[in-house]
Amino acid sequence: MHTGHSDGSCPSQSGRKVPCPLFLSVQTAAARGLDFIATTDHNADSQYNAMRELQPYFDRVLLIPGREMTTFYGHFNIFGVTQFVDYRAIPGGLNLNTVLLDVRSKGGIASINHAEAPGGEACMGCRWEPSSNLDMSLFSAVEVINGGQTMFSSAKFWDAQLRQGYRLAAVGGSDSHNGTNPPGPPGSIGWPTTAVKADELSVPAILRGVRAGRTFVDLTASHDKAVDFEADSGASRAQMGGTLHIAAGSPVHVKISTVACTGSVVYLLLDEQEVPVERPNRADSSSSAIVETTLTIGRGRHWLRVEVREPDGTLMLMSSPLYVNFPD
Repeated sequence: MHTGHSDGSCPSQSGRKVPCPLFLSVQTAAARGLDFIATTDHNADSQYNAMRELQPYFDRVLLIPGREMTTFYGHFNIFGVTQFVDYRAIPGGLNLNTVLLDVRSKGGIASINHAEAPGGEACMGCRWEPSSNLDMSLFSAVEVINGGQTMFSSAKFWDAQLRQGYRLAAVGGSDSHNGTNPPGPPGSIGWPTTAVKADELSVPAILRGVRAGRTFVDLTASHDKAVDFEADSGASRAQMGGTLHIAAGSPVHVKISTVACTGSVVYLLLDEQEVPVERPNRADSSSSAIVETTLTIGRGRHWLRVEVREPDGTLMLMSSPLYVNFPD
């Protein structure tokens, strides 16, 4: 989300396009029932003073400090850091690994933004094209769904990183540049939303939830839909975000839970590929539903993730991965 502290704009009282006050973004988020938001103005920290002023009044919406670091290699968000972070990575000078280590040392997390966005003259620096020496393990998440100009997916990039053995949670970002946009994409606050399993509504708890991979992305802004899943094989058990350790050829039992997804269809993906799910795989008429299946996974490193779709194939929910034989 962007405000007048960088490139966010909205109509003034007289209808002119002006820098959009942070207050309007927070007010919109509160009206749409969001539990937390992160304002990620480009390379700016001036919004933090306004956030400190607004937080006592908006005591039902957690305001998470964020920043979108804009580089020629791509964009990434940092969350949970209010201190200065030098992001100016250049060849022969400061590199992205140093920037990310600085973010981590300050208690924050980093997430890659719109990795598959157009690049070049269409959007200089928007596409994720870092140097080959980047340590991807310094990131905690990937923005797999971006709701900016047109809602689009970077799932192929995400899967490619998972294939390389990196543990990256799924997050979504509205990429809103106008806090007063009406509900619904593109660029409207809450489309999509990121749901995080956390033990309390606080910045440290939300960051812990993302680090642990306890997230899913809701493209419908429903505030009541949910998806979670777990797997077991022999004595090893894991839930979404965790690691399952199995022997090659051992059967893996997967249990997928959905809430408020009546009429939807559940898809299980193993290493990017859909795998058969035992019927019924259509969520029943109750508010919650369970889908279970058993599959055999070969030796080596793998990952599972879940997508919940409309009957016509429209994506509704996308889960973070469950890792198989990844290093702990």
